[in-house]
Amino acid sequence: MAARQAEQVATGAPRTIGPPDGAISNPFDAVGKCRKPVIAAIDGYCLAGGFELAICCDIRVASRKSVFGLPDSRRSILAWPGLINLPRMIPLAEALRIALTGSPISSERAYQIGVIQEIAAGRDEVMKMAQGIAEEILLGAPLAMQEIKRLVKEGVEMTIPQAEMLREILSAQLARSEDALEGPRAFAEKRTG
Repeated sequence: MAARQAEQVATGAPRTIGPPDGAISNPFDAVGKCRKPVIAAIDGYCLAGGFELAICCDIRVASRKSVFGLPDSRRSILAWPGLINLPRMIPLAEALRIALTGSPISSERAYQIGVIQEIAAGRDEVMKMAQGIAEEILLGAPLAMQEIKRLVKEGVEMTIPQAEMLREILSAQLARSEDALEGPRAFAEKRTG
């Protein structure tokens, strides 16, 4: 940031204030760009920014009492990931209903439309469920998990040929990694990893 500001002063360009170049400036980006899988364990109200943070996660589990929503429209605020990510996750009419009405939806409805992947009875079960999913993910090779996440998240925005090309590039990189050698060894030795 200092170099950028120094250049702005030297050239007379307007100064900008913000995070250093390449830094993540908000929690939504921090979660969305995390290379590791991120699981949201939700128990209770998940509204506005909390809901937006949850939809930036890769997998979401919630208690039966949880409610979800974007009340931003009632305060003349445009939600951020709520208006951008949510329509890519669930049917468009459902995303519009949540965003336009500002009314919360139940965990059951959130499950039905794909906002959350599991419903638990209460907080303890939510945490056990999230831990169980994490343990299943840990059975996979770490680099493969990162590249799967990258391919799925970036590929959904690409044409099929572009996504296939990205898959080939990532697959070739992965084939040259230590993970690619360890996987077959673990299988032959009947180890989990």
